[in-house]
Amino acid sequence: MEGEDLDGFRASFASCAALKGRRTVLCLGARIGTEVRALIELGHLAVGVDLNPGEANPYVLYGDFHHLVFPDRSFAAVYTNTLDHVFDLTTLVAEIRRVLEAGGVLIADVVLGFDEGHLPGEFEATFWSSIDELVGALSKAGLQLISRRTLDHPLMHQLVMNAEPA
Repeated sequence: MEGEDLDGFRASFASCAALKGRRTVLCLGARIGTEVRALIELGHLAVGVDLNPGEANPYVLYGDFHHLVFPDRSFAAVYTNTLDHVFDLTTLVAEIRRVLEAGGVLIADVVLGFDEGHLPGEFEATFWSSIDELVGALSKAGLQLISRRTLDHPLMHQLVMNAEPA
C-alpha cells in the first residue's frame, strides 16, 4: 500500500504547478511521511510534523501543527491532507501564515463536505458542508484561494491558497 501511496503523492506533486520552483515544504499531519518522501524524491527539501510519527521516522518530527516550532517565514510551501483533523482552524491558519515565506502557498488535499457526499468519520475534528464553505473559513482566517482541482479520487480536491498581506 505504501508504494501505491508514494506513487500517488509523487504524481500529484509533480503535476502541482504551485510547487514548481518552491524548494522548502512543510507537511502537516504527515504520519509515516510518505508525502515527505515523495517531495524529497522530486527535489524538495521537505519535513513532516505529526503527533504520532512512529519510532525512528526519518521523515517526520513529533509536533503539534497548531503550535509549530519553526521560525517565521521558513517554508516556501505547506502541504496537508489533514484539515479534517484540525481542532482550531484559526490557530492552524495563523501558524501556516507565520511559517510561510512571502509569496508562499498552502496546498491542501481535502475531502468533499457532508452536503457533497462525504460523511465525517470518528477521527474527524473539523468538517464542512461543502468545499466552498471550507474555502470561506480559510479565507476568513487569512488565506486566499489561488486554484482548486479534483484529484484522482473523486471525493478529493486540492486547494492552493496563499496568505493575504497581514
